[in-house]
Amino acid sequence: MQTHRLLCALLTLTCASLAAQQSTPAASATPKPPNIPDTFTNLKVLPTTVSKPELMTIMKQFSATFKVRCSYCHEVSDDLSEGSFASDTKPAKIEARKLMSLIHQSTSSLKP
Repeated sequence: MQTHRLLCALLTLTCASLAAQQSTPAASATPKPPNIPDTFTNLKVLPTTVSKPELMTIMKQFSATFKVRCSYCHEVSDDLSEGSFASDTKPAKIEARKLMSLIHQSTSSLKP
């Protein structure tokens, strides 16, 4: 009987401890907002007049099609809160530009 009470007490304390840990938000739990600029620099394939919603749609299509995050091509953190979208340091970004140029060329040649 004594062992049963001890086990129940231990179980209660463990559950209470876990509940307290889960209800206390961690300092890093607050997500940082994405740092996506309103104007764009270093556009080499897309028109410089592209709107933010248009560009976001294009980039989301790339991300979904190739099953990669923005940070695969861009020098940004996974949560997009830090870094530079304009940077050309990642080879994947250069390859994506080549792909976009080829697609643009092939669709332009199809027009009557």
